[in-house]
Amino acid sequence: MVNLIWSNIPDYQAFLETLFETFLIRKKVSEKTRKNYKSDLRHFFSWASHTNESLPLPNTAPHLPSGETEKLTLYIAAIRAEHIAAYIRDSQRARTPLATINRRLSSLRMLYRFAEEEGWIHENPMNCVRNVRGQENGRENPRDLINAFSRYLAEEGASKTTVRTYTADAADFLTWLAAQS
Repeated sequence: MVNLIWSNIPDYQAFLETLFETFLIRKKVSEKTRKNYKSDLRHFFSWASHTNESLPLPNTAPHLPSGETEKLTLYIAAIRAEHIAAYIRDSQRARTPLATINRRLSSLRMLYRFAEEEGWIHENPMNCVRNVRGQENGRENPRDLINAFSRYLAEEGASKTTVRTYTADAADFLTWLAAQS
């Protein structure tokens, strides 16, 4: 199986932006929104090029493509929902505001809508990606924080008892903290 080298994505990014901008103009998207979409895509592909050494090409690509458009479509088609989930996790770890994360997801949804219309992809990885929740009145939702903490502990290999104990302690602390406000 052929691998994509993500550090090569900048070679195709300007070409993608040109094609994508033409699509956005056809959709009558405002200039400011087009600018934000392009900025968000640059951020995502920068993340992808620094995060992923390589991703396997889809099984539908048995040969190396020759044209710029073909190469670009392989990068677009290689992205799966699990890559988007990793992008979201990394954004959250970087303490990116949820509104920014969700705006970037919206930009990716539009990119993949474009890719579908162009016939570049058969499955849209963004169809199963939902916006990130977790803020109420500008504060993190304690339930979401506890769930994220629980997932983190499980990923780190903590026992079920440890996860249950730590999350209960964290929930008690957050309840106390909320009462102090």
